[in-house]
Amino acid sequence: MKLSLSSDIFTVLLLPILLIVVGAVSSCTPRNLPDPAKPTSPPSPNSSSQSLSNTDKTIQVTLYTSDAQCQDYIPQVVRLSADQIIDQSIGKILEQQTSADFSIVSYRLDISNKIATIDLRVAPDSSRQIASLSSCEQFALFGSIRKTLTSKPEWNIKDVRFTQGDKEIIF
Repeated sequence: MKLSLSSDIFTVLLLPILLIVVGAVSSCTPRNLPDPAKPTSPPSPNSSSQSLSNTDKTIQVTLYTSDAQCQDYIPQVVRLSADQIIDQSIGKILEQQTSADFSIVSYRLDISNKIATIDLRVAPDSSRQIASLSSCEQFALFGSIRKTLTSKPEWNIKDVRFTQGDKEIIF
């Protein structure tokens, strides 16, 4: 009878509590984890970008994206985690520039002497490369990132340069 009583207590009291806890934990989504499909900026020894921390604070950031005629930039206010805000801003712009035949899979960011250098990595299976981008596509990709990074005085970025491997991208 004692075995049956403790078995009943487990079934009636502890099992529902255990199921609720397991359900609550499994429904939680991790925050501030990089999406493997999104471009990322691995830390580099000379990088002055922000370090990782677990924070749920978000701030408003103005991203600049190209208009349809590639003549001007349209400000777009988004909320991003205060954690690695510059990297996230770049990532958001890169997301918008990805297409079926052109994709940047990662990048590295180095900020030194008020100059941000962004080393881009095109997907190996991308049918187009950076050199094949039209002037409008270059305006949208490079110009949007440059305008976004240099328009926020507190980031203290005066210029943005782009590289692919060890070669500077001239556009």
